Amino acid sequence: LHEFKAIDFDMKCKDIELNIEAGRPFAEDKLNRAPLAKNLTDICETLSESGAVLALDGEWGAGKTTFVRMWRQMLEDNSYRTIYFNAWNSDFQDDPFIALMAELNNVFKTSEGFKDVVVSGAKIGLKMVGEIAKGVVKRTTGIDTDAIKSGIDEAVGLCYDKMSDYQNKKVGLLEFRDNLSEFVASENNEKPVFFFIDELDRCNPHFAIKLLERVKHLFEVPNIIFVLAVNIDQLQYAVQGFYGSSNIDGKQYLKRFIDIEYSLPAPNLEEYCKFMFGAYDFNSFFNHHQRRSHHELYMEGEMFETIATDIIVASNLNLRMTNKIFAYTRLALSGYSLDQYVSPDLFFLLCYFKVTNRKLYDDIKEGQFSLQELLNQVEQHLPSTIFKSDNRYFTEHNIAYALAGLIFKYNYSGVQGIPRDDSFKGKAVNDNPKDLVYPITPKLISREKLYEALAYKEQRGHYNMYGLKSIFNKIDLIDRMRF
Repeated sequence: LHEFKAIDFDMKCKDIELNIEAGRPFAEDKLNRAPLAKNLTDICETLSESGAVLALDGEWGAGKTTFVRMWRQMLEDNSYRTIYFNAWNSDFQDDPFIALMAELNNVFKTSEGFKDVVVSGAKIGLKMVGEIAKGVVKRTTGIDTDAIKSGIDEAVGLCYDKMSDYQNKKVGLLEFRDNLSEFVASENNEKPVFFFIDELDRCNPHFAIKLLERVKHLFEVPNIIFVLAVNIDQLQYAVQGFYGSSNIDGKQYLKRFIDIEYSLPAPNLEEYCKFMFGAYDFNSFFNHHQRRSHHELYMEGEMFETIATDIIVASNLNLRMTNKIFAYTRLALSGYSLDQYVSPDLFFLLCYFKVTNRKLYDDIKEGQFSLQELLNQVEQHLPSTIFKSDNRYFTEHNIAYALAGLIFKYNYSGVQGIPRDDSFKGKAVNDNPKDLVYPITPKLISREKLYEALAYKEQRGHYNMYGLKSIFNKIDLIDRMRF
């Protein structure tokens, strides 16, 4: 091959954040979620007269934040007023009321009439601060400020004070909600304001539950739609943490605050893998003209993308974990030069285990298994659905060849090719040199497919005489970054 030439590559180590353009919010939508945004907008329009809280439910890493950003831009393109609030970035606040008011202020501070909302909100806020201050004094000094007065007359007076304070809070609450409702109705041309709250399920339990209470009791007014981008399963643990009991039915409790739940549809992982392959620019390596001009390296990119898609789809990984695997794999690939053979199927398989199952990866690297144990462990830790896929012939074919490469290379304990098991060789059946059997028995994958792949690898022995050390050095980022 030609002499290696370094090519600039902008490595991304965090989740890829899509560029969302005004007027084209779903231009980078790889999951076909634009129809979902339109449908949800219609649903929220029907709820706008009373106001509502909608929970957009999806597991962590399912792409909720990206979808919300796209949906929000679509709304703004159609003259809706929107607010985005990352609750996790704000849970340092003692009370979410201040944070919610600050977000409203960011959008409406120049609007005439918003001052009345702030004034009525301040009355409620000051009363809350007063209650919080009493608690702080008691915790820090041991003095209960509500119990300083003594005598029956003073106790009765305190009772009346509390009743008066309760009535004032009720009036203040009604005044705030009325002012907020009137302001929003006049400000947004009869279109609801969308208030997106993201990452609530990551907040500390106290802040998360208090925020839900403030939304329900203070901000649930006509023409405001709250959209909570959450994982309901995780948020219910915040409920249990807040009350200090795992016996509380967290999901049932959350129904007090959420008017409608909408589950984010599962993404098309096959399409997302294609996007990841392009987004991390694997083509700049695999399809570089220096590699494609060489027969042995010509199909590596296609082989890599196929095996990666097969394993990730079968694993049913979330988008964040898929992103993490592709990001790490692309970084590790930078240890190869353009004239090196990669063994792309085996390389991805080991990167997959490095990210998702570190113990198995380390055990393989340290040579903890016999060849049969190695096969058993890999079959056990690969997703079982990979052996039952609709596209089983091709999927199983790809996995069989990746496993065969792993088994042969694992059998050599060092770079110089010292075999762990000298007897691991194919034996001909019926005097047919192509029909070989091996002293290893798979449990899940087709024995015929595995033996076929092992025979192919054995016959190309000049690629298999080396152990796994070189691949591990790339994956563990020990070798110098080349490309």
